[in-house]
Amino acid sequence: MSRLLVLLGNSGGAMALLCAIHCALTPIVLTLFPALSGNWIESEFMEWAVLILSFLLGAWMMLKNFQQHKNNRPLILMSSAFGLFALNHLLFHENMYPQIILSITGGLLIIYAQVHNARLRKACACRIHS
Repeated sequence: MSRLLVLLGNSGGAMALLCAIHCALTPIVLTLFPALSGNWIESEFMEWAVLILSFLLGAWMMLKNFQQHKNNRPLILMSSAFGLFALNHLLFHENMYPQIILSITGGLLIIYAQVHNARLRKACACRIHS
């Protein structure tokens, strides 16, 4: 079971990173390659599906790890990042610069949340084994 949790934790981080890359690069790619503008990568459904799936995976792993280390900061950071992504999709769908700034900020928040969560988990494991 612990292997499954590690795999899901890694996939949650990977999904969050892919989501951040997708959100940052889509406006640039669509600007540079107008032929792709009608493709599935731009669809609203795909945007929300990736966002929601990433959030659910990340939240599930953060909550599982919260049971170990009892620190809610990683979950708050991750939720804030996904809030920025949602705000980005709701308000700035036509304007490229705010999209890029919010996507990069959200991606960095997710990375920081994952790193902070890993440090807390490692510190908790060290206390258990000491």
